[in-house]
Amino acid sequence: MPRFDTTDLTTHTLVGSTYGYSGTRIDRLGATEMTLVAIAADTSGSVHPFKREIEACIQEAVRACRQAPRADNLMLRLVQFADTV
Repeated sequence: MPRFDTTDLTTHTLVGSTYGYSGTRIDRLGATEMTLVAIAADTSGSVHPFKREIEACIQEAVRACRQAPRADNLMLRLVQFADTV
């Protein structure tokens, strides 16, 4: 699974929101077929006691994606959310 250099990322923000995201340009993908992997991680105070387990779970998911036969055709996005909107 290639890492995209941060200088090639396009950043977007939503008007009236603190939410934003970044992504690579389509012409930089290097493949015509991509599988999107999305991980949503709760980082609110209520799960703080499970912080290490959540981090380990994310690391294991990323490791599995890197070892997948079509790893070069995967795009992974990690979204974190907490107790504020």
